[in-house]
Amino acid sequence: MHSYILVSPQKIELIDRKGFEETDNPANDPFQLADGMVCFVTYLWPNRKFAELSLADGEHVRKLRFRPYSRIESRFFVGRAHRAANFDRIAPDKLKIEHLPVLCLAMPFGYFEDVQTALNEKFRVLVDDQPAFGKWEKSEAQLSEEREYFVWNWHKRPLLQKKRSGILKSFKELDHYLGSPDLKGDRVLSIQSPEFSVTYNVYLDHPKHGMDECWKELPGAFLPWFLLCQSHEGMKWDDLMLAHEIIAPALRLSAYLLRKCEKEGLLIQKGRRWIIAESRATLSTIKGDEYLLQYCGNPSILWGLYRRMSYISGCRLPMIKVINRRGEIPYLQTIWDHNWKSPIEDYLRKKGVSIRHSLWNH
Repeated sequence: MHSYILVSPQKIELIDRKGFEETDNPANDPFQLADGMVCFVTYLWPNRKFAELSLADGEHVRKLRFRPYSRIESRFFVGRAHRAANFDRIAPDKLKIEHLPVLCLAMPFGYFEDVQTALNEKFRVLVDDQPAFGKWEKSEAQLSEEREYFVWNWHKRPLLQKKRSGILKSFKELDHYLGSPDLKGDRVLSIQSPEFSVTYNVYLDHPKHGMDECWKELPGAFLPWFLLCQSHEGMKWDDLMLAHEIIAPALRLSAYLLRKCEKEGLLIQKGRRWIIAESRATLSTIKGDEYLLQYCGNPSILWGLYRRMSYISGCRLPMIKVINRRGEIPYLQTIWDHNWKSPIEDYLRKKGVSIRHSLWNH
């Protein structure tokens, strides 16, 4: 938003200004140019972050809308709390997930005069080009003086399909004729509007019984990893703050811990972006029939491991504990039956995890 001057050789019949200061700046103010020609000037001094100018000359009405030179941006989060890491990156632009994700829009202040109305009327969420049921809700996050954030709240039945035909005698019978389709499979999620378009490719799978219980203590002190794994391109501090607000706002995010992980070689900072540099694991026998898995790194790899092991008959999935000792980097710990050491080690190596004698370099 800047100041402007509207110049016209004749008086404009109607000048309607919204978001511009009018008290000390009358419309159609006569002004004589250096060559003696008289024109009419209207000064436009913005006093808000959104402004609109309407001009009428006869039957013709023209509107000019002014807004900050900024753009709408989307954010994709796999889930909240421990479900934020419930995914497998099966391609650079495709995730395997179990639940519909958290979709978020970062909207510049003043981009629309009434942003909530604009979102409800223009910004649609689609699943495979089919409009989904839900609504945009403003986030309480106040992370920037330039942006406000809105989160898509999926309806409990985001899509409906006809189960059978017939005549309804009351709305109570609606459930007999309409139902939610099974969304398992390749899906394209998108946010579409005249001003904006973005798509996300996902493979939706059914949750595995018992896995959710194993992750219930997370993320805890392991929060930074749950935030950073949301993007393979890394995250700026503002992105981290938003992810923190969406995923686990009640937990504390420590910038000191990021620096400590960087010194250890687990994270790197490229420009303004924080990126997971390495995932590490140790495997050690603790009893004759059990061994200990300690892990520090991308938690989505561990989720993939649990999915893989859940298909093995007789494999009991252990609880994941967050080990957070004073002065040390937090890590994850699980105890497995010794029979599963080989498939677990094979899976972790396949995913690029460094199998070591110690999680730390020192």
